[in-house]
Amino acid sequence: MSGAARRWAYALLGLLAAVAGTAYAAVPLLRWRQVLTPSWDNAIFSQALISYASGELPTATIKGPGFALLGDHFSPAVAVLTPLWWAWPDGRVLLLAQAVLLAFSMVVIGRAAVQRLGAVPGLAMSVAYAGSFAIAAAVAVDFHEVTLAVPLLALAGAAWLRDDIRAVIGWSLPLLLVKEDLGATVAAVGLVLLLDRRRRHPRAGTALLVGGLVAAALTVLVVVPALGQGGYDYLAGFEGSASTTSGAVGLDGLTAGWGTKLTTLLVTLGSVAFLALLSPWALLLLPTLAWRFAGDNATYWGTDWHYSLVLAPVLAVAAVDALERLRGRGRPRGPAAAAARVAPLAAVGATLGLAWGGPYATLLDPGSYATTARTADARTVQATLPRGSVVESDIGLITRLVADHRTWWVGTAPAGLDPDYVVVDQVYGGWSGPVDPVAFAEEKHAGTAYDLLLRAGDFAVARRVSSPDAPGADARSTAASPRGAR
Repeated sequence: MSGAARRWAYALLGLLAAVAGTAYAAVPLLRWRQVLTPSWDNAIFSQALISYASGELPTATIKGPGFALLGDHFSPAVAVLTPLWWAWPDGRVLLLAQAVLLAFSMVVIGRAAVQRLGAVPGLAMSVAYAGSFAIAAAVAVDFHEVTLAVPLLALAGAAWLRDDIRAVIGWSLPLLLVKEDLGATVAAVGLVLLLDRRRRHPRAGTALLVGGLVAAALTVLVVVPALGQGGYDYLAGFEGSASTTSGAVGLDGLTAGWGTKLTTLLVTLGSVAFLALLSPWALLLLPTLAWRFAGDNATYWGTDWHYSLVLAPVLAVAAVDALERLRGRGRPRGPAAAAARVAPLAAVGATLGLAWGGPYATLLDPGSYATTARTADARTVQATLPRGSVVESDIGLITRLVADHRTWWVGTAPAGLDPDYVVVDQVYGGWSGPVDPVAFAEEKHAGTAYDLLLRAGDFAVARRVSSPDAPGADARSTAASPRGAR
């Protein structure tokens, strides 16, 4: 490939990345605008950044009084986003950061693909990556810490393709700070370096394999329990119902739901036209798929949410490597030549097929850009709540309140908190039926009186009008201001 062709390919790649990044930002921002909150997660990471911005370890009152986030999931890498919070203390800054990180990973993978495969097939693989079902599912559910792993995996994979072992190690090790399970992925990188005949590095491979496993074990069994409640709660999901008392790992989760699991495998591998199966880099898929399929949480088994996000850059790098292997060192012939020509287009076709009707479809719907009555009602509620007040909220408005209110979730706020306001979303708040915010607040916070301050469409706000003189009133002042809460 000539220098001019490569420059044009890189320029087009930059344009494609800008378009992709815009889509990655627009999907969650439009959902934010329409007050369609998928979960409490974005609010939790916002509270983490509030803590880091104050120079404290991350806590989240949304998960409970003084809840230590590093004792739940070990993800200190989130702290690198703190300067963004200083610049704009708003939950939407996380959505923009996620879009930039994902678009950057596309540039990394795209440049590697163009360098290894040439302009046209390289750009085709870039488009296939940009439209990955895993990325689409992740941006539809707001920010999660694993987004930070995506550019790291892209950079490590690109370094592996060019056999730059120091860069592979340098970009793999920070994964240990993104989430506790990624130590196993670091170990998988080491396994690839041990087994791949083309790029074999025994000493580095052994170091990453052993170091990754040891780091994962220490994080799960020592670090997280020390920072949290004395254990790692997510291990319970790998225990069978008949074996929870003994602590032995059961088979309930492993043997259940294989219809869903097989569909996930087909979608995952099919998203790159099954090319990843021809590359040893695909070994990096195994740790994430293993913990997802071994547990009894059915949410992990499917293709929704963000659980496949870390697989996207792995699949892309493995597919590029597979195409390079199909081509061989000379001019490929026969079936290998046909596969090498058709596979990039097949990957693009698979991506478009999986993306059709997904989150990106909302970008083509004019109604997605309208200011709805729900949007206006949410703004009315927010304007009513004084800055810095203690608010107990359901899922509906929780992501919009954490930046300038001391916010608790209705499911974990303690009795005796006596919040200033209780906010209810009758439609998307997660309630099983209609709820009276005044009755709910007075039942939960016994001895404290509330009245109805506001009804605005789907939303209702109860306001505290009196508190008991009992010790519960004191509990409010201490419980409502854990480290990092604002």
